[in-house]
Amino acid sequence: MNGPHPSADVLRAVLEGTGTPAEREAVMTHLDEGCPECEERVAATFDDDTLARLLSAEAAGPVAAPALRRVPTRRVLWAAVPLLAAASVLLVLWPGEPDTRPKDTPSAPIVSATFRAGSHQGNDILLERDLRDGATIRDTEVLAVAMETSVPAARVAFVVTADGRRVPFWPPSPGEVPVEEPQPGELGAYDLAGESGTLTFVAAASPVPVTPQALADRWPGDSSVGWTSITLTVTR
Repeated sequence: MNGPHPSADVLRAVLEGTGTPAEREAVMTHLDEGCPECEERVAATFDDDTLARLLSAEAAGPVAAPALRRVPTRRVLWAAVPLLAAASVLLVLWPGEPDTRPKDTPSAPIVSATFRAGSHQGNDILLERDLRDGATIRDTEVLAVAMETSVPAARVAFVVTADGRRVPFWPPSPGEVPVEEPQPGELGAYDLAGESGTLTFVAAASPVPVTPQALADRWPGDSSVGWTSITLTVTR
């Protein structure tokens, strides 16, 4: 095994899918090389039901924590095999941190999202390619997001602009978003005309009704909400 152990903050960020590309690469390389201590920390970060749900979600498709999808199967299954019959509840904790939330507190949904670039074709939008974190997109294009959740949730999409503003673009209405059953499909689109620089697009899901702006303002520190995001460079 080479390299130092990742800090608790970096390890947690990577496991939750919010770490930088460099952090994700460093953590995954470290785990791939074999580090029993950090494997123990991975297992301790997620409770039993969470590990079972993450494996179940992975079997059905991508999940919100891309880092966990890259952890070698042999390093996850040993912690999760006894848990496959556990109830589907998501609870993310710091290692050793007691759960002080009320027992009836809704769990954070697991969010899966695909971000695509497209162009206007009359009144329609023609989706042309999938986007990965760090990609470049032109200001003449449109960013579309398709989102699914593991449980019923209020779904919102928003953009974090180059100057730090959080601007919801789906739903288009600022009113409270109800909790709805999971459903696939295009969630919303954002016209990039006039934008430039680095923008972060976020697909978010709340287990309780919420307004789009209120949910956007809670990103990224609220662990009761499910998030997944992509950072893009907009060029002219």
